[in-house]
Formats: sequence, structure tokens, C-alpha cells
Amino acid sequence: MLLMVNNSSDITIGENEKDSMQSFMKEKRRLISWCNKLISCPNCGTELPNKAHKEWKYQSYQVKMLICPNRKKSLKAYYQNGRLNHTIPKAKVTS
Repeated sequence: MLLMVNNSSDITIGENEKDSMQSFMKEKRRLISWCNKLISCPNCGTELPNKAHKEWKYQSYQVKMLICPNRKKSLKAYYQNGRLNHTIPKAKVTS
């Protein structure tokens, strides 16, 4: 990264570096929000932290096994392209 100092002691960043820094910061915010996103238990609705008990790759999915602290049962969260695709067991449908 190239930094330039003006006569008034201000530090400025060149235009190309500014664009790359903005895209870097945008990607960093996206990753932080994805990592901190909570999943709800499909049966009881308790929010589960994204800390996996176990992780593995299945076809095009990244699978995380999570434990519901309320029910003491496991569930699997299937991620595709960095987004939650579905869980097993499935969420209950309310009419």
C-alpha cells in the first residue's frame, strides 16, 4: 500500500490503493458478520452460536454439526457458497 504525506502532515492513500482498501474492508465486514451469524434450533427456536462441534465437507456443502444447549441434541447446518442452505432436522412449518 502506498501512502503519501501532504505538506500539512495529512496522510493520504493513492486512488488505486483506496479502491482496494475499500473492497478489502467490505469483504472483512462481510466475513465478520457471517462468522457471528446465529442459527436458531429448528425445533425449539433457541439461538445457537456458529461454533461447530464438528465440521466436514459433503459434496458442494460445508457441514457444521451444532448442539442445541436447550434440547441437548445435535443438528446439522449445510452451507453452500458461504450461505446457510438448510438444516437437518428441517425447521417446523407453521400454518
